Amino acid sequence: MKRLVVFIALLFFVKLSEAQNVQKCEQIVSEVYKAINQKDAEPIMKYLSDDFSIAGQSGSIARMILPQLFSQLNEQVRDIRKKSEHKTNVLKMEYEAQFKKMGKITSTFIFNEKDQLKSMDLFPMKVMTKDTDAQIQSGSEDYFTVPFQKAGNLIMVKALLNGEQRNFILDSGSPVLVLNNNHQKSTSDKGGKSISNAIGVGGAIDQMGLETIGSLQFGEIGMDSQEVISMDLSHLEKELKTSIHGLIGYEVIKDYDVLFDYKKKRITFIKPEYTE
Repeated sequence: MKRLVVFIALLFFVKLSEAQNVQKCEQIVSEVYKAINQKDAEPIMKYLSDDFSIAGQSGSIARMILPQLFSQLNEQVRDIRKKSEHKTNVLKMEYEAQFKKMGKITSTFIFNEKDQLKSMDLFPMKVMTKDTDAQIQSGSEDYFTVPFQKAGNLIMVKALLNGEQRNFILDSGSPVLVLNNNHQKSTSDKGGKSISNAIGVGGAIDQMGLETIGSLQFGEIGMDSQEVISMDLSHLEKELKTSIHGLIGYEVIKDYDVLFDYKKKRITFIKPEYTE
């Protein structure tokens, strides 16, 4: 009899835990819709899994797309209701909401076992990406040093973009080189490609695109005649109160070890084989 009581108690505890997990995920969905209305994805970034996906893209690229999508969507959402819930090794929930411009839309949210948002299908959307990885040229020197400035809590460096010295944020968290299209000709003006195109939003969300650069020179690191991602970084410029032409991401510096000297405000990039 005691064993039966214990078993029933454990079963109740498991069911209660599952209900609590679902409730947590429901709250995250609520935060997503709130973030859409506020045009700011930052509050929900902490809920994303490492392999989060949206519009066929996952990981770092998906994390880059999401803030751009929310900032440019210019939508208001109301009359939100849960349509269905299905739980296997993941939790899949469908919600229906009334979008101001797009009308009634059914969206799908999938959560992993840690109650992290694994994927999100808000509305029909397609995303293009670069066809090839960036081709980075390293100089013959074993190491090189560049000065930097603090821009808020960020590291700002100088690089030559198409022969002109520009400000860039050194951001190893960005997987790729990103240009601020606020300083570039629009993709439509130069026949470029849109990397993000949301269908049915009353116009394409095309502020995230692909630009072709003539050259980029950062110390001993160079790139020539390549297609790179561009997006609107004007919010970053407003926050830092300075002109920013882009982000120098991980793909640019991945072949070097990096040594920061905050006292002298300089960064040394060292080829790994140069020293143990």
